[in-house]
Amino acid sequence: MSNNSGKTLTAAVNDIGNYVHNLEIDDLKKEELLKTPWVPHSTYIFPVKTTRNLRFQLSWIKRFPWLSYSQIFEGAFCRPCVLFAREKGGKGGHQQLGALVSKEYANWKNSLQDFQLHASTSYHKLCVEKSDSFLKVNEGRSKNITEQLSIERSRQIEQNRKILLSVIKTIILCSKQEIALRGNT
Repeated sequence: MSNNSGKTLTAAVNDIGNYVHNLEIDDLKKEELLKTPWVPHSTYIFPVKTTRNLRFQLSWIKRFPWLSYSQIFEGAFCRPCVLFAREKGGKGGHQQLGALVSKEYANWKNSLQDFQLHASTSYHKLCVEKSDSFLKVNEGRSKNITEQLSIERSRQIEQNRKILLSVIKTIILCSKQEIALRGNT
């Protein structure tokens, strides 16, 4: 593994930086990344990238549960957005996704405001919703769309059979009573 500065790192398997720009992540790995992401140990010393001596704070992960730090990129990422966002987002899907999604976030000066702003974006909310639905399906708390459609189709078939049965009973009654089926003419 190498990061932007060319340093070789031994990063954890669940470091979200391993999966940025990776569109072919299997479902088991997605579930693992969402449930048990790599979190730096409390003694981890975060690197300083600016002269102001600002660095990532471990408390931000508790405050923003979707946030992950990547040792590979030495920056922060949004796990649901990395795993479920497309290349573009925003209204109409025209906005190029950048910091926290396709590249690391390392501007620690305005981090809290930027994290709150990211959490309020429509594409982030959609990705969080997708990740929640994904986990519900994988944990068996919800059925996947194919099963839901299959259940709905079965319900529709059963309803149609009940309607057809009442039509058949009406035809049998009319034939026993020698009543014509043709209507007004």
